Amino acid sequence: MSDLKETTEGGSSRIKFWGGAVIVLMIILMFMPWNIGQRLHNQPHSVLSGTASGGRKVMSDEVRAAANSLEGLESLYVSIQTDPTNLEHAEDVPLLTALWGQERAAEMKRHPEAYFLLVEESKKFGLGESQRTLGSVDRDAQDPRQTGIFNSGTVYIRELHPIYGSPLYSAQHGELGVPQIYTHVFRPYIQNGTSLVPERRSVTTLPLLEQQSLYLSLRDLLSVQAAASLSQAAVKPSTLLIDQLMARAGQKFTLNVASIDARPFTDSVSLPTDAELKAQLEKYANTPSGPQSVSTENPFGFGYQIGDSVKFQMLSFSRAAVRAVVEAEKTQYDWEVEARMAYARDPKPFKPAPSATQPTTAPSKPEEVPPFDQIKADAVKLIIDKATDARVNEISRKLYSTLSLDYQAWLTAQPSSLGVSFESVDYLNKLASIIQSDPRFNVLPAVRSEQGKAMDLDALSLDPQLSRMIFRFQLNTARQLGLQMPIAPAPQYILRFAKPFMSKQNIEKAGSAVLEMYKPSETMSDFDGDLVAILRLTAAEKAHAATDLEPIRARLVADLNRIHAQEKAMSKAFAAIEAIKATGKFEVAGSAVSTVTVLPPQRDVPIPPELGPTADAYRQFHDEVGRNLLSGSAEQPVAAINVPLGQRVFVVQRTGLEPMWTSAEELSANRVGLMARIAENMTLPKSISPQFGVSEKPVGSEWLDVDSILARNEWVSVSGKEKDADAADAPADTRK
Repeated sequence: MSDLKETTEGGSSRIKFWGGAVIVLMIILMFMPWNIGQRLHNQPHSVLSGTASGGRKVMSDEVRAAANSLEGLESLYVSIQTDPTNLEHAEDVPLLTALWGQERAAEMKRHPEAYFLLVEESKKFGLGESQRTLGSVDRDAQDPRQTGIFNSGTVYIRELHPIYGSPLYSAQHGELGVPQIYTHVFRPYIQNGTSLVPERRSVTTLPLLEQQSLYLSLRDLLSVQAAASLSQAAVKPSTLLIDQLMARAGQKFTLNVASIDARPFTDSVSLPTDAELKAQLEKYANTPSGPQSVSTENPFGFGYQIGDSVKFQMLSFSRAAVRAVVEAEKTQYDWEVEARMAYARDPKPFKPAPSATQPTTAPSKPEEVPPFDQIKADAVKLIIDKATDARVNEISRKLYSTLSLDYQAWLTAQPSSLGVSFESVDYLNKLASIIQSDPRFNVLPAVRSEQGKAMDLDALSLDPQLSRMIFRFQLNTARQLGLQMPIAPAPQYILRFAKPFMSKQNIEKAGSAVLEMYKPSETMSDFDGDLVAILRLTAAEKAHAATDLEPIRARLVADLNRIHAQEKAMSKAFAAIEAIKATGKFEVAGSAVSTVTVLPPQRDVPIPPELGPTADAYRQFHDEVGRNLLSGSAEQPVAAINVPLGQRVFVVQRTGLEPMWTSAEELSANRVGLMARIAENMTLPKSISPQFGVSEKPVGSEWLDVDSILARNEWVSVSGKEKDADAADAPADTRK
């Protein structure tokens, strides 16, 4: 009976429980939105987004993945050094903006289907899989911290900069001295409670899955950049060409070397005739002179073209002279009082700079500012320097504003404010006198007018004053132009940014940096920051072929003598090679024999003294060695290496050849980088000096244009019912 009672009570409990559950469920259903089923049905799922070339059906999840990839890349920043003289001065720039510019980055975000197609195209170039080796993704441990892409300073930025054509300088250096990629974390309440102060944070602090996602996104981005460069090449690099260049650039030679100096042979060269001089002039009349013109047809780099040249006027004054005026306005006691008061208000600006001997890896410790009496002399100097800077800026503004207003009046044929012709030297002299007569200034700017022979780049670069001066671009202007750094030597700036020598596109990008006739330039300064100058052009002559023999007769004679002397040195080398083959001994009469290791010419590679004298000559030597000693069946081939840039001929014997790559992965990565650099060199215009990194049209600009991407891939967007109808027919996506 008791068992029956327990069973009855248990059943009653279960009935009560389920009854309660049903009531709760009914209440939930009463308050549930009536269209929940429709909402669930409308949750994102893979439907057809569009079709591309060859009928390729692109699903919405593929486009969504591309959008997510761009969104992740948006969170990455690089620190770009904007002032090479101050490593602490850097600007944080989003990675995509640094590579593409703000407008293109925003446009790509609006069209993720275009970015998806770009990644697909990079795979057609064979870059998708090749890039995997750059970060050793083949390990497929999928742990970015093991690959070194984030924690070592990043492989990718080093690989991106030759493709983009503009190194990303950084004040945040890792062990390898390459830019760091990091994220920005915005903390909303700092100090005053309202400002948004970004905090740099290493990517390695992110969750592992997020690191992994960013790593794969960077891999795709690098592939896209490489494909953009390759696509723009006028001539696609063949496998054979790449193999030959890799053999030259990726291996080091061990050589027996004997040098033959060609210069003594000029004594036995006969004087060239006028007909020979004329023929030499006509052959290279419109070729610029220098290493940039060196080729197999012109190994000496001959050129007699009369380059772009200008005439100019300039006003300049010394910062030191201004400082003397400023310092004399107060007694030493008054300056000390002012410095003490400034120290009392805020001592931080008076904190001594870190010691140059302090290790950069040492943990930073907050340093206290020493008592004023300990740093009194430095504090007074700092106060006077600040006052001097303010006065220099005041003088510069006075000069620039007066010149600018009178320039505008001159454009409309109005008289100048100084009562003399705006174009005349008298105008500059009068303006200089006005500056001197102002008791606040009391310095006389120097007036310079070069109205004789127009000065080309060589003449400007050899000028004692201009050769020490630099021009600083505004950061936005530098970025628009694609400049590697926002500064330029004054001689290059004057010629490359004179309006008659610029393209319409670069004129628009350069803005106020363009030098127009009689328009005052923005201020320039010398390396020491002492000289301040404002310049205006008075004439500009475009480059043209040389036609008159007489002004360059001596130069033509010397050049022809060099040719004949080099030929005699080559004859001696060929005779020595025949003797070496006959005797088996590597000997050259009158020349010492040495054994050298020859590395590919790079910025940090020292030039063996036996192979000098210049970097250009060494590069020519290395090219000729690669051309002559990487073929043939001889185990230790011997060749004559002609180096006209060094006025030498070398008899060389290859005794060793060793690859510089250490793994198949490194070789693969080097091949990809080489292909991209070849493509870049084929597309960068030669009309702008490579010292600026300015291009008429950025590498891959058309390739990365959204409209161009969609057009060449025959993209057709699918919408509405067509998506669901075609989704069922779409092939399963088996790609990784």
